[in-house]
Amino acid sequence: MHIKGLISDLEYLFITSANLTEYALTLNLEMGLLIKNQTLAKQINDQFNQLILNSILVPYKS
Repeated sequence: MHIKGLISDLEYLFITSANLTEYALTLNLEMGLLIKNQTLAKQINDQFNQLILNSILVPYKS
């Protein structure tokens, strides 16, 4: 699975197959789902924070 997504204001989730670039969002045919759910947004945000705290996800350094 290779999904992309955003969490906004700990209230909205946007889950999509699209790369989040201008090119992908304007020229490609992609599908996404916008969900307004504070509980779910917080749960997913907390899960990512735990992955970062446990060094499972690490910042990219160029």
